[in-house]
Amino acid sequence: MRCELTPETAKADFEVIDFVEKPGGTVSTAASFRIENGRPGLVPA
Repeated sequence: MRCELTPETAKADFEVIDFVEKPGGTVSTAASFRIENGRPGLVPA
């Protein structure tokens, strides 16, 4: 998971790797969400 925080938003990227048995796996983002200041709940990013 990768997070980015600013005074206005918090964003989280959930990352996956296609294989872990050997080196060279490709990392991709499975889902991203953000929370905006003053607005309850997650918003897909």
